[in-house]
Amino acid sequence: MKKAILTLTGAMLTLCLAGRPAWSSEPPVAVASIAPLQVLLTQVMLGVSEPEVILPSGTSPHHYALRPSDVARLDQAGIIFWVGPALEGALVNPIRALRDQSRAIALQDVDSIHLLDRREGGILDHDGHDDHDDHEAGSVDPHLWLDPRMAGDVMVIMAEVLAETDPGNASVYEHNARTGQAILENTVAEISTYLEPVRRAPYVVFHDAYQYFEHRFGLSPVAIVSVDSDRPPGARRIAQIHDLLGQHPGACVFVEPQFTPKLVETLREGTDTRSAVLDPMGMDSGTGLTGYQNTIWALARSLKECLE
Repeated sequence: MKKAILTLTGAMLTLCLAGRPAWSSEPPVAVASIAPLQVLLTQVMLGVSEPEVILPSGTSPHHYALRPSDVARLDQAGIIFWVGPALEGALVNPIRALRDQSRAIALQDVDSIHLLDRREGGILDHDGHDDHDDHEAGSVDPHLWLDPRMAGDVMVIMAEVLAETDPGNASVYEHNARTGQAILENTVAEISTYLEPVRRAPYVVFHDAYQYFEHRFGLSPVAIVSVDSDRPPGARRIAQIHDLLGQHPGACVFVEPQFTPKLVETLREGTDTRSAVLDPMGMDSGTGLTGYQNTIWALARSLKECLE
């Protein structure tokens, strides 16, 4: 299912990094593609250096157009962490153009990261699956950071990669990653308890970004308006979901900051539903692991407050 585009998997981590200097007097210049990865990388590099982010906060990673300054930052980076072509389409060609492509770590291609298939949208079954059996080969859901347990695994991968380039700080990276992983395990336990009362409550999301969060905490979405946040849904899908909402009094419709209220009102018209906002990118959540926890807790609180 996974394509061999900029792949760095399992044992290949060591092989791909073997050509780099065994020792460096300076820590590597590490960058992350998006803010959710940057906050995880900040935890791993705590006490060593501050990583940068390529895509500005509040922009869509699906269709962002890189600026010359963004390309320059990629060129200057020693290590680049990104989800992969399934999410940051704008980075595919600039990373292909790098002289040393092994500097770019596509997390979607790492063996220890177990991705879910991408849903097609529309009406979901009682297990949160769509009604399509013909998913395109290689079509994966890239929103992996919204599972806190997987985010912990990502930090461990980051620490391993950084240690290969900067062995002098290897113990720091490993300690930071393992500490962060333990903190996020506690977060999973706390949010699981917090969301237990609303696990079976029906709701609709606009942008299909929450599958990993839903699987981790056992939630029950009934429909997806749009797989891609930048492509408006068709009239037929809007009508289907409007009818579905009429069958679920008190259901919630969750939007994201960039969606207009007009479309929300079209879906809710004549139904007994409520609406609330979910932000999968954590635009105002802060930095470091605390920023990541703020993002996850903000999703949990918004879901519970609306679904209750």
